[in-house]
Amino acid sequence: MVAATRRSFSMFHETERGKNILMVGSGLLISTLPEKLEQVKNELSLIKGLEIHGIIDDYKIIVVIESETARDEITISKKIEKIDGVVGVNLVYRHFDEDEARDT
Repeated sequence: MVAATRRSFSMFHETERGKNILMVGSGLLISTLPEKLEQVKNELSLIKGLEIHGIIDDYKIIVVIESETARDEITISKKIEKIDGVVGVNLVYRHFDEDEARDT
């Protein structure tokens, strides 16, 4: 399933400035070692585009990622996977939306 998900990302890309771009919102459930929960939360709080929404069972963290592209979302997910104490990252939902690109 992960391989299929990664292949699907190749369909999405940034467009030229001034045109519509794809916005991505994803909900993830991150499983941690219980003794590393606080350390993982602290590291997650430093990641731009990520918001912690809750804790379940003293070792699972609910987060939302907002990014401009699917590629940015993958980069953030890979960063989460590398955090000491993270034992699993599970995609719960993903939403794609078009938004007007910035004029700057």
